[in-house]
Amino acid sequence: MPARRRAARMGRRRGIESRDRPRPWRIVVAMNMKSLLVLVALLCSAPAHLIAAGGQDCATVWRAHMTELGRLLALSDEPTDVILAARFGVGEPDEAGARMVRARALNPDAAGWWRMATDCAGDFRHCDRAAAILELQRIDANNGAVWFLPAPWSEADTDRRLRQIAASPRFDTYFAEWLRRYLTALERLPLPASSRDADSPGHGIAPSEAQLRFTWAMGMAQTDLLPGLSGLSRACRESASTKLAPERKSLCIAALRRMMANADLYLVQQVAAKRLAALLIGPAREEVVRARRRAAWQFAAWQESDGADGGTDAAADARRFDARMAAWREPGATELDVMRSRLLAAGIAREPPAGWQGSIWSEDED
Repeated sequence: MPARRRAARMGRRRGIESRDRPRPWRIVVAMNMKSLLVLVALLCSAPAHLIAAGGQDCATVWRAHMTELGRLLALSDEPTDVILAARFGVGEPDEAGARMVRARALNPDAAGWWRMATDCAGDFRHCDRAAAILELQRIDANNGAVWFLPAPWSEADTDRRLRQIAASPRFDTYFAEWLRRYLTALERLPLPASSRDADSPGHGIAPSEAQLRFTWAMGMAQTDLLPGLSGLSRACRESASTKLAPERKSLCIAALRRMMANADLYLVQQVAAKRLAALLIGPAREEVVRARRRAAWQFAAWQESDGADGGTDAAADARRFDARMAAWREPGATELDVMRSRLLAAGIAREPPAGWQGSIWSEDED
């Protein structure tokens, strides 16, 4: 089945209408190291997939390419390269774990410690996650996201975490930063020798190598483990029969306001806004609901606008892609920064049209 038709079916199964549906590079796949194999399958089943030279099948060549890239990066003394080498260690958990141990000794930056603290929860072995979390919280204490680690939250530790989140001026899961690092790594080697399907009606224009790298990098960023938000959701949940203690409620409101204001990801912003609205009443709640609806409109409009590639105008597709890449490559830019800059460039209004009720937005959704 063509990848576009399969993506459409996925969107329908999730209750996502065509006009709001995230485009292929935003499809969230299983969040562990083995999900790189899912990316291989996606690339190899695309309408304009790479066809391996010499009669080898596409998936075999892509897996070999990832292994080769991992080995190349492992030769480096740069901690980011060694972490990436572990990330490309498909099917080799022992070797990947050893690479993570070596990366730790190379004194990584906060983004590197974040990757180790979160990836150590996945398939890597011989990886001291507790030590990675402690170091991350030491050097990145002003980042509210680090205080979600480790999970699950204990009741005795919940108020301390909420205070740390409420006092943090940033909330960065390093999603966009690692996307940029994946792109840089993928440019270290040429793509496998290949030919492409000829352009044909219904398939649109075959993607360039840069577009394939972006698809791959975005898929990898999507598979990265994020800290669970359920601890905060449980700690800050009220019901008709169960009310929060006043001090806990105040801490929750302060922490959720910070998250909503400083989130790097749309998902984090929406989770925070939804939980915050449930704790407020009157005009304060209405303001949060409006902000959440506005963000949902912006995200849907961005996905539709930036998902317009694959038509019949190669030059127009290339210009859109180059502009999108420039936005993502901007140092320090987050997903929401990219969204806002792309909406501005496209001349799309920041406020939703009157009566807009896109299917990714529901005031009462869980």
